[in-house]
Amino acid sequence: MNDEEFEAFLDTALDELEHKQDQLKAAFGLARYPRSWFDQPSGTLEFRDAGGTLRVIAHVIPIGSHSRKGHTWTWAWAHEILLPALRKSAEPLQKLEAVTGLGNFLKGMVPVEDDEMAWELTALAVHHLGALGAHKTPGQASDLYLAIMSVKPCDTP
Repeated sequence: MNDEEFEAFLDTALDELEHKQDQLKAAFGLARYPRSWFDQPSGTLEFRDAGGTLRVIAHVIPIGSHSRKGHTWTWAWAHEILLPALRKSAEPLQKLEAVTGLGNFLKGMVPVEDDEMAWELTALAVHHLGALGAHKTPGQASDLYLAIMSVKPCDTP
C-alpha cells in the first residue's frame, strides 16, 4: 500500500470501529458498567455493575498495550505479561504487515505517541480480526486494548 491507500484503509477501519462500538453500547450497555475485569486464563472480559454483579461477559483477543510514559505500543503477541495462549491468539495481527506493507506489525514494540494512535492500531486490529469491537483496560503505567470477539449478557438471579 502506498501512503494514500493506507490512509484510506485506516479511515475505513476507524469508521468501522466507531460503528461497532456504538452497536456494542446499544446492545449491551457496556459503558454503563463501572467495573470491568480481564481474566487471562479464560480469555474473557467481565463487565460488572456497581454492586459487583456480573452483567456481561465477552470473549476477547488481546491486541496490544500502550505505555503512556514510554510512548510505546507492545503487540500482544510479543507481550511477556500475557499468558502464552493469549499471545498465540494475537499472532494473526502480524499478517497486517502483508496487508499494509508496513513492518510495524512485525515489530514487538513500536513508538506510539498518544491514545489516538493506540486507537488507530486497535481499529486496524479489530478490522483484521473481524471483531465486534474493542475495549481499553486502563492500567497505572499502560493501557491494554482488547478485541471483543463475542459477547453475551449474563442471567441474573
